[in-house]
Amino acid sequence: MATNVNINQFEQAPVRGQLDLQVMKSGVIQGIVSADQGTALAAGDRMKLDTASGNIPSFIAAGIDDPAIGCLVFDEKKASPVAGDVIQVTFFGGPVMWLQAGAAVVAGVPVEYNSSGKVITLTTNKQVGIALVVATAADQVIRVILRDAAIQDYP
Repeated sequence: MATNVNINQFEQAPVRGQLDLQVMKSGVIQGIVSADQGTALAAGDRMKLDTASGNIPSFIAAGIDDPAIGCLVFDEKKASPVAGDVIQVTFFGGPVMWLQAGAAVVAGVPVEYNSSGKVITLTTNKQVGIALVVATAADQVIRVILRDAAIQDYP
């Protein structure tokens, strides 16, 4: 698959295999509070990805038995964020990379490679990482948190 990248474009489209350097520099993912979050959040709350997330990571508080993806970062401008607010969440995991989906993928689920080298929902024990956003169809390029020992037990 050849990808043409013109350095004179105003906005670069993500390319399969490209690292999401914004996340890698800080270890923090920026997203929004899910519309399904019924209560205000507090800094340090354990967070998980909302499976209904779209192109922007959407977070919801993790229950006591839910696997968390990270913790809510304190924001002096909005101490108790609610649904729709922009938030930052630290994450447990490896680098974030743009990978090509082989089928529709739900945010927050473990993914693996298929025989075409594209990521799909995990069906074996060969996890590559966790989908950070939703892929609504095959061949979309999505962000994936690559597997790390710290996220080994995530769903």
